[in-house]
Amino acid sequence: MPSRERQALIGCDVSTLPSSNSEPWLNPVAVAVLCWALGILAVFQPMFASGFSLTPGWPEHDPRLVNFMLEYRYQWLLGAPQVQLGSPPIFFPVLGVANYSEPVLAMLPFYVPFRAVGLDAYGSYQAWLLLIWSLNYIAGVVFLRRAFGIGLVAASVGAFVFAFGSSRVANLTKPHLIPHFFLVLAILALFTIFRAPKGESRQRPWGATALFFAALVAQFYTAFYPLYFFVLALLAALFWALAFRDTRGVTLSGMRSVVLPAVVWSLVAGALCWPLAAGYFDAAASVGVRSLENDKLTQWFSWVLLGPGNWFYGWLDALPRLRPWSRSLHQNGLGFLTLFLALFGLWRGRRRPAVRLFVLVSLSIFVLTLRFPGDWSLWSGVRIALPGGEAIRAVARIGALAVFPVAIGLGLFFDRRGGPWLSVGLIVLALVCFGEQVHRRSGFDRDFVAWRVDRIAEEVPGDCRSFFLATTGRGGDDSVHDDAMWVALQTGIPTVNGRYGNIPPGWELRQSHFASLEQKRELEARLGRWRSLWQLDSDEVCWVEVDRARQFREWRAQGVDGLG
Repeated sequence: MPSRERQALIGCDVSTLPSSNSEPWLNPVAVAVLCWALGILAVFQPMFASGFSLTPGWPEHDPRLVNFMLEYRYQWLLGAPQVQLGSPPIFFPVLGVANYSEPVLAMLPFYVPFRAVGLDAYGSYQAWLLLIWSLNYIAGVVFLRRAFGIGLVAASVGAFVFAFGSSRVANLTKPHLIPHFFLVLAILALFTIFRAPKGESRQRPWGATALFFAALVAQFYTAFYPLYFFVLALLAALFWALAFRDTRGVTLSGMRSVVLPAVVWSLVAGALCWPLAAGYFDAAASVGVRSLENDKLTQWFSWVLLGPGNWFYGWLDALPRLRPWSRSLHQNGLGFLTLFLALFGLWRGRRRPAVRLFVLVSLSIFVLTLRFPGDWSLWSGVRIALPGGEAIRAVARIGALAVFPVAIGLGLFFDRRGGPWLSVGLIVLALVCFGEQVHRRSGFDRDFVAWRVDRIAEEVPGDCRSFFLATTGRGGDDSVHDDAMWVALQTGIPTVNGRYGNIPPGWELRQSHFASLEQKRELEARLGRWRSLWQLDSDEVCWVEVDRARQFREWRAQGVDGLG
């Protein structure tokens, strides 16, 4: 098969990549760096302005939980005696609870170096955030350059939205779902496979196939949600590639060329994934699988809402019809101008089979996950037909994949040359697109959180086999379990408290805050039932009680206002 036919699936020949699509007065590398800097500043400006005291994300969601996941595994690497790889010191005495949530193990190489150079756990988490967002941006640039031959300046604009898009910022409270650079590697590996001319050295398909499966394994050990959605998208891509005559031949030829490498590397990948998969099976047998929740399916507006904190379109979430759906899983929009320009760019590139493929795949996954009138969805069949679907609860998060076609469309739109007025116009349009992604962000004060954990740790008797943290004072407490988990790491004493993707059977302690003597006695009774379930003596679980109102007064007495 001639090389030209192989390149038909891609729609461009990257061997002749343009050095730039920019005007002579624009330095492409400087533009790429500037776009990265603007994106980092837009997302993390509150953290920078606070001198790194403010950590992005709401603490009652997952930032502190993901930080805990990374830190307890770092301590395991150091050989901490109280930490087991699959059993963080929570939900005492249950083992294997690490399999109740996403693993984030593949993120350790991006977290451990910061701990190794002396940053504390909270500072390392902040540095990790900066790194993974930067890696997403780099991956976006490389993806648009290598896969579509887009000039560096235009690729930088598309990569800005890919890495720093509103849908990512709105989901900053789910940081484990942010990394997509492994998926980009997998896509680039597929582009390499289907671009390779017939008769070329067999080292290339072996290497590309190895990269593809390595990227999938890395994503599996990072977070399951993006991987599952990606596999669904791959199946849709295969369907559409075989449905059109101009891509059917090259698809079948490419698949035939990697049969042996695919078999070999898939077996290796399966062996690498099996320990985690087996843990997931055990967890499913223990706590059950996810039930289908219709309010977490994709709605027609799930790819339009941008979140109440968005500068331009936060008002949409306040509309009576949309207010009940103002939740991060439905906030997958990227801005109306951004979407319009992306559609225009995709239309410009409509003759490229790869562009057509991305568009059709995007439409397919939207329809497959959409909640139709009458409260029915094709997803009820998809989750059964494609193994792993019953582990997916927040189906609407599949909208995060929209950054792929939108980034491609923007890159194709801005990949043009013209006179000075056109250049100025494109710069203005790019800046407006950037502005559509910006949010008013808040977060929690890491200094207050660290101080609070230190104070609680002082209350835990050193001879306790385990402890349970209960709080009183103030109206409620969303941080009691996070605090207890961090105290367990700090003291080396496991806690009965816990917060993960699921909870053990018989654990009735989610509400661990009390406001009256009656509520305290009811909480003690629930703790007693847990002890009885696991045949624990009363002295094996120390009761630790903290007055949150007093804590806040003591913190403010130091002249600092804490968040979190």
